[in-house]
Amino acid sequence: MSRAGRSAALRGHTAALPAWSGRRPGPGWRRLASSRRALPAVLVGLLAAGLALAALRVDLIRVRYALADALASEAALRSERAELLAEVRRLRDPSRLGSLARAAGLARPERVIDLAAPEAP
Repeated sequence: MSRAGRSAALRGHTAALPAWSGRRPGPGWRRLASSRRALPAVLVGLLAAGLALAALRVDLIRVRYALADALASEAALRSERAELLAEVRRLRDPSRLGSLARAAGLARPERVIDLAAPEAP
């Protein structure tokens, strides 16, 4: 059937012409075929890259939570250190130690003997 006959037969119909028009494929056909063969490899590569990116983000979130825990622990330890330092200063207060000594019956010495350090041989 000729082109004119085919177009005359299809004038009243909405059907399209078949995809194969009888022409030979041009030089871009091989490139298209090879790109279709490469498509699964590209998709697998994209999927692998996406999974690697997701794993990195999960690891980053895990590190951020660990850092937040470490910072909270550091703040608690600093607070505890400040409380302990205040307790040590309170316990070392000379007026408090003097009152404890008097309560225990201790008194100031009446005389102090100063001894000379032995000479080194």
